[in-house]
Amino acid sequence: MVKNRRKISKETLYFKVLSVALKLEFERGHLAWSMTELAKESKISRPTIYYYFGNSKKKILLEAITAFGDEVTGQTPEHIKLWKSGNFSESFNVAKRFIDTIPGIIPFYFIHRGLTSSIGKEIKKIEQAHQDKISKFFPELNDIEVDAACAMLTGLIFAPTKSAEVVSYGAELLLKSIIKK
Repeated sequence: MVKNRRKISKETLYFKVLSVALKLEFERGHLAWSMTELAKESKISRPTIYYYFGNSKKKILLEAITAFGDEVTGQTPEHIKLWKSGNFSESFNVAKRFIDTIPGIIPFYFIHRGLTSSIGKEIKKIEQAHQDKISKFFPELNDIEVDAACAMLTGLIFAPTKSAEVVSYGAELLLKSIIKK
């Protein structure tokens, strides 16, 4: 049982559970960790974890990759609004902050990307949604250019820099060059 009862926000709790679940996934192996270990390491009680995530480790990992997809490929209503207004920089800042909040998500993504598991399939859906979004916002691009834009934008977000401004600047330049096309 976790003894630390200080109040934390739902968002902090959410990111803490996802981050620690990914850490355990790397340390112990695929689903070779327990909910008790997750509760102990995250300092969040098992009942609280069950309340927000259920009792499935796989579901927690799927939630991590779904949140990753929503934030990194800009699928949330907040991101779509920013893109529609042409405020790409802020959308990339939000995505970069997400990556910084769950540091294990990038290697997790790459490890599971080519697998046929439920996580691998979810990643493929995320990548397709990203391509669809780029195609929607830049209909003049052909399939190869859409793939290239997705790869470059994702690379900018994944870039190991502490500065969200650098990421935003690079993304802004890339998108402006696409818009000029």
